[in-house]
Amino acid sequence: MTAAALRFVVPWSALCSDNRKYVNGRFVLTPAYRASKDAIARYANTAATRHKWAMPTGAVALRVTVCEPDRRKRDLNWSKNLKDGISFAGNVWWDDCQVRDEHWRFEARDAAATWLDNANEGGALVEIWMLDAAPVTPKRRRKSVALSSSAP
Repeated sequence: MTAAALRFVVPWSALCSDNRKYVNGRFVLTPAYRASKDAIARYANTAATRHKWAMPTGAVALRVTVCEPDRRKRDLNWSKNLKDGISFAGNVWWDDCQVRDEHWRFEARDAAATWLDNANEGGALVEIWMLDAAPVTPKRRRKSVALSSSAP
């Protein structure tokens, strides 16, 4: 990872598993999924603005370190929701197809205390950095998204 990485923390309350439903031959996003996507977009947008992040056109790497709030068993399918939320922010990457190297790891609460305000509540440390300057062609042209100016 280079020094030019974008880093931000997403609290556990903003994370949601891939919570889509298949209805009438198509996927429908649940209200919980939409709320989670919006919250992640606000955290990503705030971090990118604060750090004057230059949106890359090339391949990027994504590393997510997760600290769970308790020891319950869970499905570990947060990737789509997190990448959808970051894409929705509109100022971190053009499209999640740019993510060419993705790593998820889980950390104990005592180790997460260095990056998480309250390790008992859990959360995820998101780190993004540029891999290659050569442009990655997005699947489609994204529409601009207006986010509320209030902090998450």
